[in-house]
Amino acid sequence: MILGAAIVTLAFLGAVSVARAASLPVVAATMSTATVTNPCSGTATATPMDPVGNSGKYRDVIVALPAGCAGEVAVTLLEGSIVRASATQVLAAGGSLLLDNVVSGGFTPGTLTAAATLDGWHLPVGWA
Repeated sequence: MILGAAIVTLAFLGAVSVARAASLPVVAATMSTATVTNPCSGTATATPMDPVGNSGKYRDVIVALPAGCAGEVAVTLLEGSIVRASATQVLAAGGSLLLDNVVSGGFTPGTLTAAATLDGWHLPVGWA
């Protein structure tokens, strides 16, 4: 008998709780949007410079921004997973960044990978 009364009381309290929850007001949240665009849609060009005699190797690399692209450029030259050189510089539109003495004794074009960012955005780099 007491057990039956306890079950009925719990069922009643559960129904009251659900009824209260059903009558709570709901306030819609507001959302805003922002448009974010990459500051440069082009591809930078890496050019080997300063040949080491007639060996086919080079000492330096110049990375040039596409026309119309400007900002803080960070460039890293990799040989496999080894960082051979890196530099950061603020450049004007179409400016270039020199990385000198990249590899002791020079490097052969095609052995390095260039990775770059412009104002924190990925900037593709192609070799000349």
